[in-house]
Amino acid sequence: MKRVMTHGLPMLDFMQEVDADLTSGNGHAAPADGSRPLAREIHAVDEAKRLVAYTTRLLLQREPAEIGRKQQHLEAFADMIIDLYAMESAVARTAKLIRRHGEEKVKLERDLIAVFLADATDRLCARARRLFGNDTDGRELERHLANVAKLTPFLPLRVLDARARIAEHVVGAGGVLA
Repeated sequence: MKRVMTHGLPMLDFMQEVDADLTSGNGHAAPADGSRPLAREIHAVDEAKRLVAYTTRLLLQREPAEIGRKQQHLEAFADMIIDLYAMESAVARTAKLIRRHGEEKVKLERDLIAVFLADATDRLCARARRLFGNDTDGRELERHLANVAKLTPFLPLRVLDARARIAEHVVGAGGVLA
């Protein structure tokens, strides 16, 4: 937090960009080119970054001493950062596998990433709603919750089917995900 406030991290400009997009109604639209490998997944990570930046602003509006006493807030924020890092890493690793082996040979990994991104997006959204629900109310809370919804457009398409294929693979491999 200190590095963000002292411009040690270029996050303040990004937070302002996110706020401007939300205010103007010009959010990040999902990529029109669905034929590009991992286009939906990359968009989900980009929106997750925007959600974390938007939620970060809530913490930065507090007095520094007050933040230190709000351990549950910091815990939720840290968990959001961990999920975001894991999401971005999973997408990058899967993209590398696709480049190396082709899309046909990484179907299991595509299923794994679909399930993981759906679950991580749900966790990010729930934590953001919890933070805003704790610190705001009335119209301000409604505005924040609407913005959280705008920043989490990732639809968990066919995740149950992906879970079933993963389970079939694990059972077929003798209980080992390899």
